[in-house]
Formats: sequence, structure tokens, C-alpha cells
Amino acid sequence: DLRILIYPWLTKGGTDISNDNLDWLHGKHFLNDNLISVGLMLVRKWLARKNEGFMNNVYFFSSFWFPKLQKVSNTCFKRDYTNIQHWTSKIDIFAHKYLIVPIHKEYSLS
Repeated sequence: DLRILIYPWLTKGGTDISNDNLDWLHGKHFLNDNLISVGLMLVRKWLARKNEGFMNNVYFFSSFWFPKLQKVSNTCFKRDYTNIQHWTSKIDIFAHKYLIVPIHKEYSLS
């Protein structure tokens, strides 16, 4: 699978967009995690240029965060919690007025 781009480029934590990701944009398909992630990064960048003060009140989670949260089980709570804890370790989510959590249902053709 050929990687088309990484966004944002030249920074840590970029999201790969591949030929397979772009195939999702043709026809009547749902978006996948990578496309949602890049789309949210572009929205965040656009909003920051429009109203920087507003963006100080908003935190965007990655589209990969909620599926990780869903996998936290009661039987292995401590281990699972530790695995997702790093997603919020560098921010105070309570200092933000708005939390954007992208949630989508994964579909499989199999």
C-alpha cells in the first residue's frame, strides 16, 4: 500500500494517508480513522486561524482514542487504563470548555 502523505508533515505524530485511505473517498463509503484524523487536524488549524481564543477552550481527541477507551475491560481495568492514560497525560481536560471526541462505527466487508 503506497503512502501518499503524512499530515502534519515534519512533526511527530503525523497521520499516514495511503492509496487505500483515498479509495474510501470514492463512491458511498464511510470515512476511516486516518481520514477522520486528518480532517479534524485541518478543521482545528482552520478554527485556530479564525478564532485563536476559542481554540484555547477546545480539545480535539484523535479518532484513535475512543476505540482504545472502548477496549478497557473490567477484568483488566488497571492495565487497560494505563494503556490509554498517555492520551490525556499532557493536558488538563477539565481546563477545556469543549472536548471533541470523534466516534465512528467500524464496518467490515468480511
